[in-house]
Amino acid sequence: MAVSASFLEFVLEQLGKVESVSHRRMFGGVGLYARGHFFGLIDNDTLFFRVNDITRAEYEKLGARPFQPFGEGTKPMSGYFELPGDVMESGERLAAWMQAAIRVAESAPTTAKAKRSSAASLAVPSTGRPAGSAGRRRRAKKATPAARPRAAASRTRSRRGQA
Repeated sequence: MAVSASFLEFVLEQLGKVESVSHRRMFGGVGLYARGHFFGLIDNDTLFFRVNDITRAEYEKLGARPFQPFGEGTKPMSGYFELPGDVMESGERLAAWMQAAIRVAESAPTTAKAKRSSAASLAVPSTGRPAGSAGRRRRAKKATPAARPRAAASRTRSRRGQA
């Protein structure tokens, strides 16, 4: 799952010609971001772009493989496909495929947790409180040693045998 520094530099240079890209190392690979969206990843010195039902067909037509995070023979993640090698060599084609991957990432639904929390924040039940807050208790904040100077000082003295 390693990504070599030279391949990462090459990919970032090529993608940077199209649009500003940031990256983050994760799980032995590298995640790629544009406009704040996760649109691609690098694993084993292979570049994968995010796809949907429409764009996936073009990848499959060119013989691209889906991302398999746990190795050959395991269930693939059909949301990411290997970028065909000849696409990386052509600036125009790379720009078109990258823009398509970014659009897919931008239009992808948010996670289920985010959906639930955004839906809950919109609904206001008859109690007048936001949905999801009923029955929840506030957690007490932990007091820091600075907030309890005497208690912290007495613990320090007792550890030294000066109680």
